[in-house]
Amino acid sequence: CGERIPIGRILLVPGATRCVKCAS
Repeated sequence: CGERIPIGRILLVPGATRCVKCAS
């Protein structure tokens, strides 16, 4: 996959760095 999207980016939760999704 391409660029990873951190959970923090999606759920707006600071400190959540685990990637839950990858952009194609």
